[in-house]
Amino acid sequence: MFGNEDEINIPIDSSKTNQMNNKNNNCKTVLNVTKFNSNTLLKIGILAVISIVVIITIVIILMIINQKEDNNNSEIPKINIEEVKKNKYCIYSILQLKSNNLDYYPDIQSTDISLEFPIENSTTKKYFCDSIKDKNIIEKKIPPDTISGKVILSIEKLNYSYEFSLDITKEINIKLNENIKFQFGSDMKITDEQITNNKNNYSIIYSFSAPAEGVYDVELSSSIAVNDPCYLYADIDYDLNSAIRKGRNVGELVKRPNSTRFTDFQKTIHGSFKLEENKEYFVKIAFLKNTGMYTYNINGIRIIPNENQNKKTFGMGYALYKLDFQNEAFYPFYPYWAVSPNYIKVENEYAEFYFNQEAYDNNYGQRHYKGAELTAYFSTNKDGWYGYKILFTDGYPKDANTSIINQIFNNNRLNTWAGHLHTRQDHLWIPIVVPHMIKKKHILILDKLSGINGIILSYILKLD
Repeated sequence: MFGNEDEINIPIDSSKTNQMNNKNNNCKTVLNVTKFNSNTLLKIGILAVISIVVIITIVIILMIINQKEDNNNSEIPKINIEEVKKNKYCIYSILQLKSNNLDYYPDIQSTDISLEFPIENSTTKKYFCDSIKDKNIIEKKIPPDTISGKVILSIEKLNYSYEFSLDITKEINIKLNENIKFQFGSDMKITDEQITNNKNNYSIIYSFSAPAEGVYDVELSSSIAVNDPCYLYADIDYDLNSAIRKGRNVGELVKRPNSTRFTDFQKTIHGSFKLEENKEYFVKIAFLKNTGMYTYNINGIRIIPNENQNKKTFGMGYALYKLDFQNEAFYPFYPYWAVSPNYIKVENEYAEFYFNQEAYDNNYGQRHYKGAELTAYFSTNKDGWYGYKILFTDGYPKDANTSIINQIFNNNRLNTWAGHLHTRQDHLWIPIVVPHMIKKKHILILDKLSGINGIILSYILKLD
């Protein structure tokens, strides 16, 4: 017994006791009952709780053991790579391999997965995968030294390997004397080795197709022996007529190699362009020069994958010309009149025009002093749109009666103008000379020259 004990005597019914006494020689019967205090009851409760906890713990341990035995008896799904259906890739593009059940192995990291790519001289080179996307997609950027052939994927921790073949595009070489679709410049000389005798505005267009989808650039190898400002323009389109007429004077398409002699060939990169697999495209090369005659010689044209396959690319088809004045070239425009002190120059990504009224007054009647002008030999028999931004600085005179911003001509002659945009004091105006050529309903006029630091206006015409 626990704790202190007190004995309690409980008398039994006297009549029964007398009877028992008579039968049992007067033997006295006493019922002993043990009495517990509160401390004793608390200790009993604690013992009971401990017993229950021990029992529950044993049951849980047994359940865990049984679960482990069940897991050991059940087979974990094996990993496998789905069949590679797309096998044409250009270098730098992202190879994606879809796996099954890789998510059952959370301890497998990208550094546990290797890919062995074929390279030159019948050898291979091993790389780790770049990432595991959505737990089951293995990704790897195709290295630039990869060639077509067998690729081996390995996961050594799982003793797993998978082989597949890739058809790799490293470059597209344009043969200089083949697949010529357009040539402007009758005295341009074209051989298997070089394109020579190139003059300002000469151009040539080749057709080609890309074996693999991707983002590509045009690489030109050129040389020159003069210091005159010359430029090379390269562009790609899926429409031949659009390619013939197109000219986008933007910094990524118009480049100026620093060659100083004809034997010093240098490479320039122009682009980028998104090309589809096995679709016909047209690459245009144009030779540009502001002054003088001869420009670059070309001894190589390649279409090469861009290292950044997510790079923003140039559109094709609808935009015939685009300029951002990132260099000195005005293409597709050409300086027409700009006699000193008048001038046209590129500054801060704008073409700046300066006209000196005093010089014109002193040489009254001479056309050369009437303004500073660019011209573009572009014509269309269909609808055409063009637009640009104009910046009127604070110093621009608001009281001038007529300052012509641009003119539109018909019959492909510069003396048969059909309409023009000009300022009249502090407004923009468009007088219509040939109503059937330019319809008023197609003209947008933003008509107030204001702003402390100048104002930028957009101007769009639709030609019918």
